[in-house]
Amino acid sequence: MDWRALCRDGARVLDLGCGAVWLTGMLTRKPHIGEVVAWDSSPRLIREMLPATVELVEGDIDRVEPVCGEFVPLLVADGSVDLVVISSAFHLAERPRELLDELRRVLAPGGRLVLLNETPWSRLAMLTFTMRTSAAALLNLLGRRALLARPGHLAADMPSTTRSSAIGP
Repeated sequence: MDWRALCRDGARVLDLGCGAVWLTGMLTRKPHIGEVVAWDSSPRLIREMLPATVELVEGDIDRVEPVCGEFVPLLVADGSVDLVVISSAFHLAERPRELLDELRRVLAPGGRLVLLNETPWSRLAMLTFTMRTSAAALLNLLGRRALLARPGHLAADMPSTTRSSAIGP
């Protein structure tokens, strides 16, 4: 990703729902980023994982402001953030519309929101996909891949003796 194109020099970045802070650490390595606010609801991740992970990715802990808090309200001044990054966490928001309103409020004029690793599916569609995938994985583990093989399916053209029961690429 071209982070330089997403924010100005000296940018203040909010890594919301930062989790184990991999992205926070990597962002502190970008010379044009001034500060990264590492925000998560887990005190353990902020207290224990943040320093270790930033060090592991050779980031700059001095450019990190750790915050333990929920998605809403965002205790950040209006217009004080140049870039908000939410990686694999937006779907966890209990009140997504309120969160989007808060993000609009805290973003500076011209600021940007980047959602990474999210699905545009509804919760029902995602649940259905997850259930189907889980059922296929279970059948695979039980050695019943032949039931899943159908014309056009990756496993359909393979002789049954060469099929593996392992899950993965």
